[in-house]
Amino acid sequence: MDGIKSRPAVIVFVGIIFGILVGEKLCGYKNFVLICLSFIVILACFKNRLIKFLHNSKTEQNKKLFNPLILFSLSLISGYLLIQPFVSPILPKNHVYHYADLKQKQTIIGVVSSEPLCKKEKCKFEVSVNSIKKNNKKIPISGKIIVSWITEKGKKIYQGDLIEFNAKIRSIRNFHNPGGFDYERYMAFKKIYASSFVYKEKLKIIKKAEESKYLISGLRKNFCNLIEKLPYKEEKQVLKALLTGKKDEIPKDIRKAFNNSGASHILAISGLHIGIAVFISFFIFTKIFSLFKSFTEKGTVKKIAAFFTVIIAVIYGFFAGMSPSTQRAVIMTTVFLYSFIFEEEPDTLNSLALSGIIILIIEPASLFSISFILSFTAVFAISYGLKKVGVKDKNRILIFFLISVFATIGTLPIILYNFNTLCVIGPFTNFIVIPVIGFISVPIGLSAVFIYPLSVKLSFFLLTISAVVLSGAIEFIKTVSLIPYVSVKTITPNIIEILSFYALAISLFNIKKSNFAKNTALFAALILCADSAYWIKERFLSQELRITVIDVGQGNSALIEFPRGECMLIDGGGFSDKSDFDAGESIVAPFLRKKKIRTVKTIALTHPDSDHINGLSYIAENFFVKNLWSNNEAKNTKGYKSLINAVRNNNIKNIDFQKLYGSHAINGVKLDILYPVRNFAELKKKQLWRDTNNNSLVLKVKYKDFSFLFTGDIRKKAEKELVKTAGSKLKTQVMLAPHHGSKTSSSNILLNAASPALVVISSGFNNRYGFPHTQVINNYKKIGCKILRTDINGAVEIKSFGKAFRYNASNNSNRLF
Repeated sequence: MDGIKSRPAVIVFVGIIFGILVGEKLCGYKNFVLICLSFIVILACFKNRLIKFLHNSKTEQNKKLFNPLILFSLSLISGYLLIQPFVSPILPKNHVYHYADLKQKQTIIGVVSSEPLCKKEKCKFEVSVNSIKKNNKKIPISGKIIVSWITEKGKKIYQGDLIEFNAKIRSIRNFHNPGGFDYERYMAFKKIYASSFVYKEKLKIIKKAEESKYLISGLRKNFCNLIEKLPYKEEKQVLKALLTGKKDEIPKDIRKAFNNSGASHILAISGLHIGIAVFISFFIFTKIFSLFKSFTEKGTVKKIAAFFTVIIAVIYGFFAGMSPSTQRAVIMTTVFLYSFIFEEEPDTLNSLALSGIIILIIEPASLFSISFILSFTAVFAISYGLKKVGVKDKNRILIFFLISVFATIGTLPIILYNFNTLCVIGPFTNFIVIPVIGFISVPIGLSAVFIYPLSVKLSFFLLTISAVVLSGAIEFIKTVSLIPYVSVKTITPNIIEILSFYALAISLFNIKKSNFAKNTALFAALILCADSAYWIKERFLSQELRITVIDVGQGNSALIEFPRGECMLIDGGGFSDKSDFDAGESIVAPFLRKKKIRTVKTIALTHPDSDHINGLSYIAENFFVKNLWSNNEAKNTKGYKSLINAVRNNNIKNIDFQKLYGSHAINGVKLDILYPVRNFAELKKKQLWRDTNNNSLVLKVKYKDFSFLFTGDIRKKAEKELVKTAGSKLKTQVMLAPHHGSKTSSSNILLNAASPALVVISSGFNNRYGFPHTQVINNYKKIGCKILRTDINGAVEIKSFGKAFRYNASNNSNRLF
């Protein structure tokens, strides 16, 4: 208890965290919480009388217990109230969100409020909306939106520019799949609830930003232009990230090399960079001020050095763009430096908690940021680990290595949960790379930043030296990343596994001194064993057939989990070839990893259109895949070429359609390839209606008395031919609607032949094609068919042991058929 009393900041920090977590899950009870707050304040005011009344003989002991409880309760309520504006906002009537999802485009006027992130022909930025034009009149509007702009040649946009553009406003929406990223919440925490897509000339710059208002961003822009002049292609992009926080231009292969070698954290300006800058600055200022006799006699050398170091940290933070992670790093280092300024005995845990309190008060949604969680977990793990190991200060090389080890162990479950990457060589890589980049390249680069306003030539010279040093580190990282199995993609751990890992790790540090630690370690190990047994049974011993139609927006993707664990993925969803968004990486892969799936034995491509094929390349490259089923129809697109390259590079067997056509059996489940006709490749030369849609694979999955029909994107002519060739084989319990519910498909002839009890329509919310069409919906209703839509119901999972089936939609409850 004395340990708790000596660290009140820890109590407050933990209380605020719990309050924010409760407030995020149980939002909207603000009045009730305020009543509770009033009650606790009254208790606090009369605590002495209350304690004496309850336990007169143990007043002091109860007071010691009562005070932390009151403090924790107040902190918990404060955390709850802090998060409410983000999770249950009250938007004004003129907020831009109220103009979202309308059919017509809007003419929007606003100020670019964030630094644009540009890649090739596309820029993304936030806009603070001022007004909307309607009938040549300006209607005042408030709020922010996120804008994606296909750039016009020669036109550049900067933070502070007043712009006007014509586009539809869309509400921010998630892909509703288990294990999916909560994009709605992420943007809501930034107080953004709508987005727009603008094409080239539809955006006009009304007024350029006033340089006086954006002096630092202008300086950063000019400094980036200076870095761009360096004759080092890769190094200059990495330097931009290290010195200015501009990491969107880093080549994909370099980013991948950093990720695979366990050094990706170096690319983002965070605690590491600010900490190194602070360490070096403090060291230099200490040496400088120790030369002054008056400072040394008064013993104020470290105090003054710490004060100027804080200034350097803040300047560096602003120059780097003051991203949320940079803000947190500046606050954390400032709090740690205050012990020198105010001559306090440093307490790592209390300082860590105090910085956390400040950050959460300023930005309570930071608690859900991966950078916040990683920063605090890493610092705590390092502090706790070094304290338990008890390494002497003189052994600095060992300490430096252990810092990397403890940071890696402490953040491992969080890394696995968010990035699904296990890098076994991370501590070794960081042991080499951090000194080179952190203590040589970055300090030289930072010197160039501060010298830049005084001498451009000298600044460029220093940048050149920094780039030369950096090139050696990059080559080392690229070499390490090519070593087989240094980086392994993993499944996603659940909350039970994460908590059990931390309980086991902390217990092992204390196992020799405490019986409680021994019991905790044993209990955590048993939990992990039970969890493993559950997943082995669920994945490899179950006799149930499971089919999930994944919500990939305007596209198709479905996972089949056969009895005893074998998996097949039919299509991978996808967006246009111009889009940077990879449905395979961002939607399908997280879903698979959440279900503990690393091996997808077969991927099946119904046809090579972008909304079916573009997500498959990532799966082929990052999961264990053995076979590709398709009709072998090629298409001259980026998505098709990418998939074929992935198939070749990973030794995946591309099965010939002539061998594929017909029946197959997997673990007691029958699969029939019913379409296209075997000689479609010859027929399509003369029959123009046989396009990629009409040549889609039609596949029927049958498990005892249950069946599911996959129809691809076939249209009415193909449906007619399918009914003629397949006949009674089309009869099914569940069907995936052809062509996303287009009115050119789902003809009466097909519906009568298939006669499904349930149809699933995979389409994007409010898509530009108007899928599913009202006529199609009515056709299914006429035959008494239950309809589920991914744009409304999210991912749809069908389960069956071979007789009845039940479904579970992400936005609905279970239902038995």
